[in-house]
Amino acid sequence: GETHARPIRGSRREELQKFTGLGVTPGALHLQQLKSMSVANKEAGNRNVVGSSRSVIRKISSEANVKLRRDDDLDKSLRELKVEQAKKIFPGEVIPGYLQEISTDPLRLICFTAGGIATYHRFASSMPLSWDATGGIIINYGKRIFYYELTMSSLQKGGSSLPITVMVSASHGTMDIVHWMNCFIEKYKQVYGFSNTFPKPPIIHCDRSPVFLLASIQVFNGDETMNRYIERCWRIIQRTATKRDLEVTIVHACLGHFMKNVKRNASKVLGKKQISLGMWFMALLVNSNTLDEMIIIWRNICIVLLSTNQNDQFKISLSTLSKMADQMNGDPEKTNFVLQGVSVTSKGQISSNMNSDDNDDTTHDVGTDEDDPFHIESSFKTLFITIYQQSKDLLKMYDASEWKDLPANPLFSAAYLTRILKLYMPTAPIWSNLLLGNFAQRYGYSLESVVPPCSCHFGRTTGVSESQMRVLKEAILSKKMYTRIDEVISKLGETIEAVEIQFADFILIKRTKSRLLPAKKQKKIEEPWNKHKKTGKPATGIYTSTTPSMNLMAMVNTRLLGRNDDVNL
Repeated sequence: GETHARPIRGSRREELQKFTGLGVTPGALHLQQLKSMSVANKEAGNRNVVGSSRSVIRKISSEANVKLRRDDDLDKSLRELKVEQAKKIFPGEVIPGYLQEISTDPLRLICFTAGGIATYHRFASSMPLSWDATGGIIINYGKRIFYYELTMSSLQKGGSSLPITVMVSASHGTMDIVHWMNCFIEKYKQVYGFSNTFPKPPIIHCDRSPVFLLASIQVFNGDETMNRYIERCWRIIQRTATKRDLEVTIVHACLGHFMKNVKRNASKVLGKKQISLGMWFMALLVNSNTLDEMIIIWRNICIVLLSTNQNDQFKISLSTLSKMADQMNGDPEKTNFVLQGVSVTSKGQISSNMNSDDNDDTTHDVGTDEDDPFHIESSFKTLFITIYQQSKDLLKMYDASEWKDLPANPLFSAAYLTRILKLYMPTAPIWSNLLLGNFAQRYGYSLESVVPPCSCHFGRTTGVSESQMRVLKEAILSKKMYTRIDEVISKLGETIEAVEIQFADFILIKRTKSRLLPAKKQKKIEEPWNKHKKTGKPATGIYTSTTPSMNLMAMVNTRLLGRNDDVNL
């Protein structure tokens, strides 16, 4: 029989837009509506409830995106959106609104709120920060548009993270990120005074992109270059650091991105079965807590990879590395899937439960080319080249004819060792444990002279930022790709206060729970007063209200929660 359907209008159209706005696809929504039809409507071919086809719901969904625009002209729409957000988001603050700066050439939008500034002021000096970028939120009509985010991790386990500030940009250089942060710093100064020092985090995590690494160093360590930062790390490790050296913000490359990069480079020079071994060597170096430990590991790696046969030096070095791997596996702070998944016998036989065929998809990872992206000459590079040459000289004796009957070394790979030396060793402090945790205690500095360590130093990935990107794409943008950038900014502005309240509420709940008394201390309240006798002091009991201590809301000047919505209840 025939089917027929009237146009979907009014409240019904708005209802369907709400569903698609929550991430339900038009196809799934159409099927759900078909399932809920009555038998009579099915038999009569009446499709008034669901529309004639999926394309109807798809069109309705697209109309919802168009409503996010303020004007057909993009520039005018963005400026109207900025004014509108300033009236709705923290309108009484020094810095109102969400969209703070608009640039159309190059296309670059910078967003943050007074709540983000207040949170940064309160917690940044003692909490880790992480930043990352992602694409896939705006349809690419030429230039790639990326979403950048500076994220503060949860203050408590299981809590939500907070996007302190956001940039949506079609330009992706280091200076774009520096400009973004300079804008944030300027607004921070407007709120807290230009005489106040901008807080610096103890550590900032990023992927191995030179863009993020260099921007981290320039923004948080006073316009330093990569060379100067690495040399400052060298002085800290050598126990010759100045007071200014010890105020450094540690810049750390994500362990996950780093090991993926190692895997790709290992696959270029090692056989398929040896790739896991190449990662195993680097995992040992990553988990070095001191330079002395790293030197021992590097020296033994050099001997293992440079030995053409299974000589005594080779056997000793391989045994040493295996024992060090076992020790690291027993340390919960050095847990590493590579060390746990790879083992090497005394004869160089490799066993691994790792899959070397995985195709790792990263948004922003770099350094996969043979050339060193930084081209730096550091003290670390000089040290490790010296050890490499010493090991090479030591093994020359085994080239003599008297050792020709020794079995060949199946792990020999001078090419891989050279690649490690060139790509990774000059910047060892960035990807290893050398400056993570309480490095003041390890290197003999007084605790008063360094930035107090926090548990965040033991985190070694950008997992906080990556999980926040999932929240962005799934919960905020509803798994959609948008056609215009103003549509994305509108969606972000609609949810930013809710995200900030979620972050603040979790802190308040945790602090409230920590103040609850155990049940065994609770007792029945008694009134100690006597109507014929004047009491010397006011009554207090286990349930008596006292003056509450200052909570988070007061500390951030109530900016995270905004004005009280319950005053009229």
